Amino acid sequence: GEITHGATGWLYGIAEDEVPSSDLLTPLAPQIACVKAPGGTQHPIGDVLNVAETFLKGGGKYLFVYMQDIYPDWYYKYQGQEDYVQKVKEMTAILSAQEYSGKLIYCPFNESDNGEWYGDLDKEANMQKFYADWSAVYSAIKEIDEDAFIAGPGFMRYDEGLFKDFY
Repeated sequence: GEITHGATGWLYGIAEDEVPSSDLLTPLAPQIACVKAPGGTQHPIGDVLNVAETFLKGGGKYLFVYMQDIYPDWYYKYQGQEDYVQKVKEMTAILSAQEYSGKLIYCPFNESDNGEWYGDLDKEANMQKFYADWSAVYSAIKEIDEDAFIAGPGFMRYDEGLFKDFY
C-alpha cells in the first residue's frame, strides 16, 4: 500500500547537529526521534539539545526524551527518588526553556519493570513504590512545565495487568 510515514522514527538515529543532515531526514518524513536527556551520560550521542534542531528542520514532529538516560549505566542504577526528582527538575527547567518545548515528550521512566529500581512489579509493595515515584516525578515536571507531554509508564514488556493497574 501507500507509504504513510505514520511510524517513521528512530532511537538515537541522529548523533549530533546535522549528523545525518536535515536534508537527508526530510524525505523520510520522520514522526518521532527518541533522544537522551540533556547532559545525559547513558550514550555518547543523541543529546536532545544537540539534535533537536536538525530533527525538526528535517520535518520531525516530536522528540521523545528518555529522562533516565541522565544516568551512565544500563540498567540505570537507582540513587534514590530524591536524587532523581532533583535531576528531573533540572532537566525540565532546561527543556521547557527551549523554543521547541511543545515538541518534546518526556519519558520519565524507561523499562521500569526491569527489576533494577523497583524489583518485581508483581509484588504490591514494589508497585506502590513505583506509583509513588511516578506521581512525584509527574508532579515535578508539571510544576515547571504545565503543558508538558508525559509518556509512560514505559514498561519493557506488555503485561495487561500492569497496564490496567497503572491506569
